[in-house]
Amino acid sequence: ESDNVMLVGKGAVRFAKECGMKTCSQDELIVEREIQRWREWQAMSTGQEREAFRKRKIPNDTVGAVALDRNGAIAAGSSTGGTPNKSPGRVGDSPIIGAGIYADNAIGGATTTGWGEAMMKVVMAKSVIDIMERNGNDASRATFDGLKLLERKAQGYGGIVALNMDGDVGIAYNTPRMARGYMTSDLRDPWVAV
Repeated sequence: ESDNVMLVGKGAVRFAKECGMKTCSQDELIVEREIQRWREWQAMSTGQEREAFRKRKIPNDTVGAVALDRNGAIAAGSSTGGTPNKSPGRVGDSPIIGAGIYADNAIGGATTTGWGEAMMKVVMAKSVIDIMERNGNDASRATFDGLKLLERKAQGYGGIVALNMDGDVGIAYNTPRMARGYMTSDLRDPWVAV
C-alpha cells in the first residue's frame, strides 16, 4: 500500500506504527554475545587491531530463502543478524534488492549471505540471476560463477542460494561452512547440510 521500496530509521518506525505494526524497544534487540564482542573491540588500542577484528570471518546469523510456488511465482527473502561494530547508520546487503535478494519470475531467484559491502559492490543476487539467464538457467553453475565474480571484483566472501524457474537449486559458498537446505516436491524429506 506504499510506493516506497525501503524505509529506515525514524521514517520506518513511523510508517510501521501507521500500519498498525507492533514495535519493540531498542533494549529488546540487545544480544549478550554482541555486547561481549563490542567490549573486546573497545579494548583494542590500535586501528589495525580493530580492523583485523572487524574483518574476521566469524559466524553470522543471516537467513535467506527462495521459493517457487505452484503458479510459477518466485520470491526471495533475507534476514540478517547484522555486522559487529558497524558504523552508525550502516545498511547491509540483506534488505537491498539486487544485492542480498532478487527474484524474477521469468528466470529465478537468489539470496546471499556474507560480507555485505562486497555483495553490494557486485549486486550479487541480481548478478547471479543475470548469469543464470545467460547460461541457459543453470542455477548451480550461476552460483559458482557468481562467487567467482564476488572474489575477483570485490575480494568478497559469502554464499549464494539460487533457484531457477524450473525449481532447480544452486548453492555455492567460499566460507568455511554455510548452513543450507532445500525441499522440492520430488523429495520426501528436506535436504540439509552445514
